[in-house]
Amino acid sequence: EYASYSSKENNLLDVSENIIAKYTSTSTYNKNSRYNMHLASDYINNTIVAPGETYSHLRAVHPEGEENKYVESTIFVSGGKTAQASGGGICQTSSTLYAAIVSSEEKGIRTGLNVTAQAPHSGKVNYVPRKYEATVSSGVQDFCFRNCNSYSIKISTVYDYNTLTITI
Repeated sequence: EYASYSSKENNLLDVSENIIAKYTSTSTYNKNSRYNMHLASDYINNTIVAPGETYSHLRAVHPEGEENKYVESTIFVSGGKTAQASGGGICQTSSTLYAAIVSSEEKGIRTGLNVTAQAPHSGKVNYVPRKYEATVSSGVQDFCFRNCNSYSIKISTVYDYNTLTITI
């Protein structure tokens, strides 16, 4: 069972577009991180999450049957240290998505999206405040939420060089 929220409650950021959450992040990281962020944002763009369904960011950004197209870039490892590995930059997409949900809730907008898995990075990132971080790492940490609404939600992304806007 899940709680049901209705979009008819006029509890939206933009009533004309039925927007329940939106956030823009900007990164100054290197071109490989930006490439990975762009690829991950393309994978999640237009994702539909049905009522009662749980969204997994790792599943979304690593579609089955797709070869790993991510390039090496800087990632955080334990203790806030950095290393080079495939996929550095993907966390900007998970963090921007998490920030969209949390910042809307902070404004009193009931998104009906229940975060079920989230953790901050082991070091400081430059694209979202610490409270909006949602790190992802295959086999270690995922960012997940459950759609507790009576309607499906759609995740839309717009990537522009080093800026990412996510709208739900």
